[in-house]
Amino acid sequence: MTISDRDLIATVHNRFGNRTISRFDYTNDEIGRRIARVDSGEAFAETAFERYAYNDRSEVIGSQRFYGSNISDLSHAPSRAARSATVTIPSATAYPPLRMLEASVSRQPTRQTISTNTPRFKSALHQKRNEIHEDLG
Repeated sequence: MTISDRDLIATVHNRFGNRTISRFDYTNDEIGRRIARVDSGEAFAETAFERYAYNDRSEVIGSQRFYGSNISDLSHAPSRAARSATVTIPSATAYPPLRMLEASVSRQPTRQTISTNTPRFKSALHQKRNEIHEDLG
């Protein structure tokens, strides 16, 4: 199986109007293991990425966070103080209710975008929930 045979998520983008609330961009290696995730948008103080390491059995054995969006630039690791700093959570009114967000997901290698605000998506989601409910009995 090659990576082109798999339906891997490349991007998850959560928007409200023209505002990007959060965006997660994923990078995979040649055998489909996730090697990096870039976090951006208003939900984050600054753009940062996570790099993942694997053993010879493809099990995740570590991860490290870096600032910026260039996953090749490993020179901006957060300091120990930054990793343990207190995070201030914005008030609930700063962000719209979840049902108001428009989320889209793109997948590798075709980079398709799926809008969750379409009747087709809602119908497919409803059908899948019914199938799961029937399976659970």
